[in-house]
Amino acid sequence: MQNSCPLCASHLIHDTRPREIIYREHKATISQIADYCDSCGEAFLSHADSKSTEKEIADFKRRVDHLLTVFPSSSDLIRGSIPLNTELD
Repeated sequence: MQNSCPLCASHLIHDTRPREIIYREHKATISQIADYCDSCGEAFLSHADSKSTEKEIADFKRRVDHLLTVFPSSSDLIRGSIPLNTELD
């Protein structure tokens, strides 16, 4: 991103800081990568910064909504437990 804050023109620091998110009265704290302004306190996220926490935020919302969260091998576990066959007789 840029080196100066678009709001107050102070220097931005690319850092990872805790960020509290609230969804349906439930709270969670995630580590958010962003460009932070120490003068005005604003954070500016690039597309890559936003993508880095997208899955973590989506999983938090799924837990709150009591939905299935996605783990790397959950689809493999489900597929392996159901005897499916693509061949037609």
